[in-house]
Amino acid sequence: MSGSSGRTKVRAPQYAALYPNENGGKIPYYSKIGTKLIVGFLVIACITGLVGYLSFNYSLTVGAKFHELALQTIPVFDSLKEIKVAALSMEASTQEFVLSPDLNRDRFLQEINIQKDDLKSNLKKYSDLVNKYFPDEIDLNESIHKNVNLYVQNSDRMVQLRQNSTLSAQPMRNITMEQGFQASEDALFQSIDNAISHEIDEIADRSNAVDTAINNSSLVTVFSTVISVTIAIVFGLYFSRYISRPISNLRQASIQIGKGDYVSACKFLSKTHRTDEIGKLSSEIEKMRQSIEAMKTNMDNLVGQRTEELEMKNHQLLETEKNLRLVNEELVKTELAKEEFMSMVSHELKTPLSPMKLYSQMLLKSSKSFGKLNERQNKAVTVILDSIMKLEVLISDILDVYKLDIGRLRINKIDVDVEKLVDQIVTEFKPLAEDNKIGLRSDVRLRSTIKCDPQRISQVLSNLVKNSLDFVPKETGLITIQAREDSNDGLRKVIFTVEDNGSGIPADKIDNLFKKFYQVDTTLTRKHGGTGLGLTISKGIIEAHGGTMWIDKNYNNGACFRFTLPRNDETI
Repeated sequence: MSGSSGRTKVRAPQYAALYPNENGGKIPYYSKIGTKLIVGFLVIACITGLVGYLSFNYSLTVGAKFHELALQTIPVFDSLKEIKVAALSMEASTQEFVLSPDLNRDRFLQEINIQKDDLKSNLKKYSDLVNKYFPDEIDLNESIHKNVNLYVQNSDRMVQLRQNSTLSAQPMRNITMEQGFQASEDALFQSIDNAISHEIDEIADRSNAVDTAINNSSLVTVFSTVISVTIAIVFGLYFSRYISRPISNLRQASIQIGKGDYVSACKFLSKTHRTDEIGKLSSEIEKMRQSIEAMKTNMDNLVGQRTEELEMKNHQLLETEKNLRLVNEELVKTELAKEEFMSMVSHELKTPLSPMKLYSQMLLKSSKSFGKLNERQNKAVTVILDSIMKLEVLISDILDVYKLDIGRLRINKIDVDVEKLVDQIVTEFKPLAEDNKIGLRSDVRLRSTIKCDPQRISQVLSNLVKNSLDFVPKETGLITIQAREDSNDGLRKVIFTVEDNGSGIPADKIDNLFKKFYQVDTTLTRKHGGTGLGLTISKGIIEAHGGTMWIDKNYNNGACFRFTLPRNDETI
């Protein structure tokens, strides 16, 4: 690829502004869409209000017609029926009075007077209603008044005639008077029937008027609704085209800008040249288009520069990768050589130790082959044997630490009984503890098995017990090995604890105990031996099993080491 000096820079095409004006391209804000929307909504509101007013007006008309019907016509009709009923009752009582014995005439006379009062009362009620509401029915009113008075007079005459008869005589009958009474009754009933017919016609007319008002109200409501809906549809279609078309152009322009086709976007934006809010939005989109186009040009230049830089960096990385590959090959070879060297050293160191250890043990146990050793010789051989054993431990520790570092410490897991594992350690160190009058006991609070490497876990427990034996006081020392189950964090695991009542560990040295070759006592005349690798190896073994190991800082009676092992390989 050629250098940046040889690249041809692409200049951005220049587009003229769509809406130039003396205000620097700014469009004044005219809320034309809002004004048209408000006018349209006002028109619809006025039409709706007019429809409501007309419907309300016709409702008042219908209500007035029903009010007239209930307040005027129906009471008149009811009063006429009462007059007729009173006249019939009076006629029946008069006949009974005339034809009945003198013994009952007082009772019938009283009934006649009561019915006469009812007749006059209903007649007055009818007259008041006619004078108040129906002045055109005065002739009917006068006719009924005239016939009622004649009817009452004839009834009084017949009553008077009956009162003039003797108690023992038969009731006197005046055929002429009875015929006159009957004629006046017929005339009265005829005038009442004429008035009732007139009122029935009046009720029919007013019912027709109510029906007409209801029909007119329905027609006005339907017509007004149709007009409102039509205007709303026309208004909606107009504004749909007025607003949606430029918005569609703006959408297409945005799509073209997103695709990078700024020429097509400019064409769509030119179709939205208006002075309302949409025109303002179009102007802002045009500014955005120009800004994006300028940014794109700058970005292309910047990408070209960065591409060249990346190619140079990539070349450098390839060279570095090649060098790293060579270094890695050398490191692998070195690691293999180191592993071979450690294996060879381990073998070469252990080879001479084996016969030395064997002969030392033979010198101490048997006197047949080499003769009996005196006390001084016996002590010297014992020192030699102890040194050989310490050297073996040192070699094994160094090899274990090396295997932990390279991740090749072999763990052979099997199901192990926890109680037997702890008892085996107690049994192993019991003689040494008794020689120094140190108490050594176990406290196993579960009866189950765990999957682990028994030799490695025994190695961990042995290291911890050996440390405790070195630091507890003789005769009063006490070492306890505990094992219990714990599932506080949701995982079933076994917690092992080795605690003693020794001198404890200084707080400032606790954090360094698990470091390689670290000694609590670093003086030249330190009392206790050791390589400083035991705790490092122990922690590595526990972590290889998927557990953790720590020092209980809250334990104040000496030292307390704890470690956990998962049950059934739950976390491995």
